[in-house]
Amino acid sequence: MRLAEARIGLLDVPVSRAPRENECVFLRTVEYVTTEPEHGNAYVAEERLVELFLAPPEQSKAAGSPQPDRLPEATR
Repeated sequence: MRLAEARIGLLDVPVSRAPRENECVFLRTVEYVTTEPEHGNAYVAEERLVELFLAPPEQSKAAGSPQPDRLPEATR
């Protein structure tokens, strides 16, 4: 499927089907947070892109991010 965004342009993404009118494509990530040794300040050291999935946008407003029925294999 191909998505379009004004700042980015066209982007091909591997999702099973095009989103319906009431759906958005969400990108799930995992952030690895660590602390620097001298002062203990926390920061995101790495970010892993885990999954693209389709969901209604209302879920993201209510819960912070949509929750699919299951976690992808990589996060179990």
